[in-house]
Amino acid sequence: MNQNKDSIPNKLVNEPVEGDISEFKPRYFTSTLLPTEVPNKNGVVWSREAISKAVEDYEKKVKDGRALCEMGENATEPFVNLDRVSHVVEEISYDGEKATCSIRTIDTPMGNILNTLLDKKLVKFSARGTGVTSDGVVKSFSIVDIGFHPKNG
Repeated sequence: MNQNKDSIPNKLVNEPVEGDISEFKPRYFTSTLLPTEVPNKNGVVWSREAISKAVEDYEKKVKDGRALCEMGENATEPFVNLDRVSHVVEEISYDGEKATCSIRTIDTPMGNILNTLLDKKLVKFSARGTGVTSDGVVKSFSIVDIGFHPKNG
């Protein structure tokens, strides 16, 4: 078989590779998550009471290290799909005007993809959860996760 230096056949390697060829470098991201009492782009207003309670409840998951989140299109299930986990919420807070959170990407297949998309500024994040809306105002809300999604346009 004739090979040149640019054409190396694929070969299954069963022994450890020397050196760190794919070191995972987590990204940290902090931003406003849910402003309250102002209409969002969909015309929905998030009430202070709903966000305050949602953040308080989700904060328990954060403190217990269970605030795993996923990346992908807006999921409709009220749970996190473990095969899509890409990041973890390290901190969440509410100051009476807005909820803010800090996120760290984690070393999973989706976490690696998320790092690349973050570097290229191709994703945004938003809270996903269940709740009750009345007359365009969110009255109660429970956060499922804070996911990353493709930016539109």
